[in-house]
Amino acid sequence: MNKDWTLYTEDDTIHTLATTIPNRKCKFRALLISDAHFDSVSCDRGLLKSHLDQAQKINAPVFHFGDWFDMMQGKDDPRGSKNKVRDRFKAADYFTQVVEESAEFLSQYDNLALWGYGNHETSVMRRHEIDPLMMLKASMAGKGSDLNIGGYQGFVTVRANLRAKVYLTKAIHYFHGAAGGGHVSGGMPENSKTRSAFEADLYYAGHQHNRSMDDRIITKLNSRGRAIVRSQKISLRGSTYKQEAGKLGWFVEKGMVARPQGGWWVDFSVTSGTPGTKEEILSMSPVMA
Repeated sequence: MNKDWTLYTEDDTIHTLATTIPNRKCKFRALLISDAHFDSVSCDRGLLKSHLDQAQKINAPVFHFGDWFDMMQGKDDPRGSKNKVRDRFKAADYFTQVVEESAEFLSQYDNLALWGYGNHETSVMRRHEIDPLMMLKASMAGKGSDLNIGGYQGFVTVRANLRAKVYLTKAIHYFHGAAGGGHVSGGMPENSKTRSAFEADLYYAGHQHNRSMDDRIITKLNSRGRAIVRSQKISLRGSTYKQEAGKLGWFVEKGMVARPQGGWWVDFSVTSGTPGTKEEILSMSPVMA
């Protein structure tokens, strides 16, 4: 397992993850998650910490694509509930305390690659004119840690260096997500919509708190129009670390059901391409986290 990587920022929504895969026996692993809702009383912090600890042990880069914060217990928030406020947050500076606790928790990890926005962060920005992710970045900086902030959607190019001046790439498109719960559809209509609008090799979306994988093979002519080439397109939908199923509350009243928890590990490795040639390709193998 290769443990060396560097994240480069091209702009707020375009990043490059550079690593080295020296041979076919070596693989590179990344953790893609979303919807931690860390400050919620319903967040399974034990499971979340377990996944982050596993990633840190092998120095796997961690990507969190939206809704790290729950932040629904602020003043005048109609979604708030007095019995869903952690003791630490029962203070006049609610948002400051929420951010500070996250900064204390995340600062123990030095393998955090990119944190993106979700609808819970953008809701706070609209209602309270503060940016919780930039507050988190500043608080972590004060503790000697860095955190790269992305967008609600964006691209990450994985560039695997094989040898001198030889490298392979895969493009990841991330989008926190939209639409409803997707309990019946599993988010498949949204996957198709995203694939029709954005060109990438791997797509990640969260928001719906469902987990699924949609693996497609696209067939087309090569750039010279003389041969057929096939490429893999994987759509991953990551779930949540929040478990709200219970006896009472909005979640139950809306007919919601228990959801899976966690996201995806993605292993990158070098494999053979077109049979009968020396072509090498960068393969992707998702594993549920």
